[in-house]
Amino acid sequence: MRLFVLNGSPRGRSSNTRVILDALIEGYVAVSDHEIVSLDLMLERGMDVLIRSTAASDLIMIGFPLYVDSMPGIVKEYLEHLYEKRDSIKGKRMAFLIHSGFPEAVHSRAVERYCRKFCVRCNCEYVGAIVKGGSEGIRLLSQETRSELLPKLRELGKHLALYGELSGEILEELATPERFEGTALEAVKSYVGDGTKHPYWDRILKNNSAYDERFSRPLTD
Repeated sequence: MRLFVLNGSPRGRSSNTRVILDALIEGYVAVSDHEIVSLDLMLERGMDVLIRSTAASDLIMIGFPLYVDSMPGIVKEYLEHLYEKRDSIKGKRMAFLIHSGFPEAVHSRAVERYCRKFCVRCNCEYVGAIVKGGSEGIRLLSQETRSELLPKLRELGKHLALYGELSGEILEELATPERFEGTALEAVKSYVGDGTKHPYWDRILKNNSAYDERFSRPLTD
């Protein structure tokens, strides 16, 4: 059996997506001697070669961060090319990793449905989607801090290798919270106020000289 893992983050090897996928792979190889091909989409040149490598695999895992409630453009381009060659992946098994800096998993559910529908349209078996919120900055954390999250991902990789499926119990844990409610929601509201200010995003805007334009609406002009 051949597992094909594709990191769809524009950050490539230095991405949060790569950290998460590597943990899954580590768990997978711990209990399996299956062949594994792991690539970073951002570093690949030649879509036809990439599609052939995908088609040569039995199980396909595509991971990417949430970009504006969807997927990065490079992932969309890859999937569109893959759809054109869908006969080559008919009957293949596909799984997805969708993660974001938003702590609530609900933000990823729309693109999760897209991934499921993509499998149906390509006549592939949809294995499932790993949805993880609050993942921004994982790549910058110390190994000690990462250790709180990574064991669950390794366990999920082991489960996939042993049983050919994603553990529903672990998926639910990783996707918690689905959305903030009650006192947790009130705490978030007190932190972000009316939503127009946020320390992290304000810093990103200022670093890119975009803070003064944060309320611009160019598409409405």
